[in-house]
Amino acid sequence: MRPSSLTTLQLKRLLVELLDHAQETSIRVRVMGELWQTHFMRVVNVSDDRFLLNDEIGNRLVSFLFSSIMQIEIDHRFRQYEPYNHYDVIPDGSAGSTILRHALTIDPLKPDELV
Repeated sequence: MRPSSLTTLQLKRLLVELLDHAQETSIRVRVMGELWQTHFMRVVNVSDDRFLLNDEIGNRLVSFLFSSIMQIEIDHRFRQYEPYNHYDVIPDGSAGSTILRHALTIDPLKPDELV
């Protein structure tokens, strides 16, 4: 059975809705060329081209480019999204540029410095 999918725009909407209405729900992502992130993380911020997640277990903030995300999963049911189901992320035309760095790790104690 093939996993469900969503577009980059649908992913942006989902993250904004999680931030606004379901802060107890966390997300885990898989970036192009990498394995799944180890921990589920809470949404902190969403912008046009990236989003910021809080890894409470790893005590770090991680920024991801929307264009680098291949798959996601959430840990609680939210709207039509089921927990622990892998959802493929399909670029909706906004992603086409070369990705130099997929994720940035930010030390919460030194927010102006990248790790």
